[in-house]
Amino acid sequence: MKKILTKGEFEKIKMIKPSTDLQIQFAQIVEKTEVLKEQYKSSLQELENLYGSLSQRAFKGELTINKAE
Repeated sequence: MKKILTKGEFEKIKMIKPSTDLQIQFAQIVEKTEVLKEQYKSSLQELENLYGSLSQRAFKGELTINKAE
């Protein structure tokens, strides 16, 4: 059975409260991280599509090897 935390017990718990500036800075970092994550997901999807297309063309014999001069 789980013990119920009383108000008095809860108030005895020491909690850290970062400054507002630090909270804002953290939120900005999280936001930038989420943007980068979405960009990487998009890039990965595009690479997977290109790989699939290239593989299909290779198996169909549609690719040729040209030497760059």
